[in-house]
This record gives sequence, structure tokens and C-alpha cells, in this order.
Amino acid sequence: MANQTAQAFSKHQLVGFEFLNSLTSVRSLSELLVEFPGLDAGDRLRFLGIIHKETGRLLNLLAELKLVPELGAPRQYPAKADKCSSKSTAPLSKTNHI
Repeated sequence: MANQTAQAFSKHQLVGFEFLNSLTSVRSLSELLVEFPGLDAGDRLRFLGIIHKETGRLLNLLAELKLVPELGAPRQYPAKADKCSSKSTAPLSKTNHI
């Protein structure tokens, strides 16, 4: 029983970290887009692609947790933003973190 409680707590922590990571990425990139309107089109497109990917991750996580109602067949949100991403997938900084 204690082991199941520990596993459930660990799963909730993991879910919390997943949400926090995605939300932090979306917030940081959206702030960059607002604060630096002069960014070149390639960077803006790359940032928008990352935002699209991260929001897709959040929607998938919510669907997995059954926290959103499903209408008909379950929808799988794309992990990669095909139309929003640019060819460059280089990291934003040398440390590979945003």
C-alpha cells in the first residue's frame, strides 16, 4: 500500500514537471516574441514552432490523464509543428536550454 502511494506521488510529480517544463518554454518564447519584435523571420518561425510543439505536448498529456473530454475518436496532437517550424532546429543557446 505504501509503495503504491509512493508510486502515485512520483507519477504526480512527473506530470507536474512535464507541465512546468512545457509552460515555461511557452511563456519564455512568447515573452521573447513580444519583447523583441525585430527578431528575424527565421527565429520567429522557429519559436512559434516550439510553442506549437509544447502546447501539443500539454494537450496530449491532458488527454492521457483523461482531464479533457473526448468527442468521438481520441485526437493525437502533433509533437512536431510541420507548418510552423523552420528547417533550423538548432538550440537557442549553446547550453541547449531556452
